[in-house]
Amino acid sequence: RIGALSGGYPHYIQVLGSHVVEAMKEGKKEVWAEAFRSYLIETNEYESVIGRAGHISGAQKKILTHMDSFGPITPKVIAKTSGVSTETIPVQLQRLTRHKVIHKVGRGEYEIVDRNVAEYIRLGNES
Repeated sequence: RIGALSGGYPHYIQVLGSHVVEAMKEGKKEVWAEAFRSYLIETNEYESVIGRAGHISGAQKKILTHMDSFGPITPKVIAKTSGVSTETIPVQLQRLTRHKVIHKVGRGEYEIVDRNVAEYIRLGNES
């Protein structure tokens, strides 16, 4: 998760890793959630991520939760794994693209570009 979220940048790997270790030392139950929250606060992204996540609908949250963090995925696979109706998927993907959370790659595949928002939603922190 650290590698995917950091994009492989050594500094961010170190920052995220240190927050994970600190959360483990403190005996936190949700180690990753706590580390990710600390990371967002440290990088001054916390409020921004919360704001961006607040504009994402329930169906879009389901889609993001089931998208592949490591590469592109087709709407057909998203529908199958997320349970969101195949008729609804194109509109939801357009909205997520407009919010700059995902983007279209190749022919009909989409990938996550705002990993912070996607991870925040996966952790179930959205209000």
